[in-house]
Amino acid sequence: MTQNENENNLLKELFPTLTTRQLEVMKNFSLGMTTAQLQSKGNCSRTAIEKHLADLRAEFGCASSNEIRTIFLNNVVIRILQATAVLVNPNWTLLLENSQTLQVTDRY
Repeated sequence: MTQNENENNLLKELFPTLTTRQLEVMKNFSLGMTTAQLQSKGNCSRTAIEKHLADLRAEFGCASSNEIRTIFLNNVVIRILQATAVLVNPNWTLLLENSQTLQVTDRY
C-alpha cells in the first residue's frame, strides 16, 4: 500500500462521514493551501471549493474555516501521538484515548 493510500485510509477512519473530495479539501486547506491552490490541485471551481468548505463547517458546527483546520490538525496529531505512544510505552495509549474522547466530546 502506498503512503497516499495509507493517508487516505487514515483520513477516512478519522472522518468517516466525509466524501473523498471533502477529505482532500479539508486536508489541503488545513495544511495551508489557499482557495486558488485548491482549485488548481483539485480541478475544481472556486464555487465548488467554497461549497466544500461550507459543508465542512456545517458538518463540524464551525463558525469559521479556521476551526476546520483545528479539528483536522488535532485529530491527526492525536492519531500520531497514539501510534508513537504504542511504540514508546503501551500504557500511554489509554491515556491518549481518554484525552481524545474528552476533546471530541468538548468540541462537538
